[in-house]
Amino acid sequence: MTSLEHHVHDALVGSGWTQGQPVVVGASGGVDSTVLLHVLGALGVPSVVAHVNHRARGEASQADAAFVAQLAEHFGWPFEQLHLDSEELKQGAQGFQGEAHKARQAWFESLRHAYRAHAVLTAHHADDQAETWLLQAMRNANPLSLRGMLSQDGTRLKPFLQILKIELLAYAKAHEVTWREDASNAGRTYRRNQIRHDLLPALEAVEPGVGRHFRQLAASMADLNEAVQATLQGIRTAAEVQPGMWDVEALLAAPLGRETLRQALREAGWPQRHAERVVDLLQEHTQVGRTVALGDQHVVRERTHLRWNTVLHQGGAEDAGGVELEWEDVPRHQEQLGTTGLGIGRSACPADPTSTPMTQCWVPATDFPLEVRPWQPGDRIQPLGMEGRSLVSDVLTQAKFPHVERPRAHVVVRQRDGVLLWVAGLKRAEHARIGAEHSGLVGAWFSWTTPVDFTAP
Repeated sequence: MTSLEHHVHDALVGSGWTQGQPVVVGASGGVDSTVLLHVLGALGVPSVVAHVNHRARGEASQADAAFVAQLAEHFGWPFEQLHLDSEELKQGAQGFQGEAHKARQAWFESLRHAYRAHAVLTAHHADDQAETWLLQAMRNANPLSLRGMLSQDGTRLKPFLQILKIELLAYAKAHEVTWREDASNAGRTYRRNQIRHDLLPALEAVEPGVGRHFRQLAASMADLNEAVQATLQGIRTAAEVQPGMWDVEALLAAPLGRETLRQALREAGWPQRHAERVVDLLQEHTQVGRTVALGDQHVVRERTHLRWNTVLHQGGAEDAGGVELEWEDVPRHQEQLGTTGLGIGRSACPADPTSTPMTQCWVPATDFPLEVRPWQPGDRIQPLGMEGRSLVSDVLTQAKFPHVERPRAHVVVRQRDGVLLWVAGLKRAEHARIGAEHSGLVGAWFSWTTPVDFTAP
């Protein structure tokens, strides 16, 4: 048994696996997952070979699937394949990579249940871990999220996470393992590829060993995160005296009180910039009654408490507490915008704007700042392709938008002139028309992520 095989065997046993239990293995046909299949074959671990075909590279994608199917046949293992539509995934709220990740994880878990498998194994390795940690550090300022990937996360297992890519290549060479190369891995389309091919090599040139340093940080932060969670939960138990009522003094007295509040806000879908505005309510001289709102969620500073609740407004008859968005607020990848039912993320102008459905709206960066808020009586929009303006209330009526859901209908408004750009999911404005003049510009995609049930009364 080689050292790599010993390592995988120990990882399986350490996760609770017993001899004879099957596992599900995510296999792309690349060197990492192909080596993992060969190691499992050498160990005699019964495996279900699961291949996701994104159909993004035409005949090459089909050849990958055929190669993985032949591997499964070689070992005498079941082969399962999931077909995904790359163009459809690109239109999702979280973009191609985010939507594909969700689809893969759900499918892997369904296979695990169907085959009564112990776990889902993927071939992420130590080099991937360094890239993941750096990617997390670039995307947010939450220290507790900088933990990289976990070797075991529930029923998901990454037995190669402590193994360098060079060790996998050495195993492949020694055992004459063949694999397929994905040409897209050499491109710069995705952020991870930019980190892999450009940023990490540049950092290594400045500080040799920085990749190892990032891997060590990821492991240390994972341990720290696990230890801190119990502390945060204890602070929350003491500070949240009842649902939606947080004791200001208890939060301020605890060293991690502010972080406890931040974590609760993140879990409720608050973007970092807006969460910090809530944390500012804890300051000693904050005016009683000051409010921070995100969609239907309001946090109000009382004399000794923060009151956090969800308010449904009837037809916009009162101030609905819209979300003000500066360009720097827009995340680089699609994220949920609180409880508004919308997603938002940065993206270049779409190549074919005529194919954009009404469930989406692209706004150039030059149109910011914007406000996302529930509609209000008297709101009007100039529909795409029309000269006159229509009442939003009429738009809702024509769309047969259920009355019970109307308080949750949102609009996107350009702040500099008050022009309404989009009735979320229903109508885009002439002012949001995308033309040749927008080609190559950077902007934001808004997506209607929680359509209502139009059969409701």
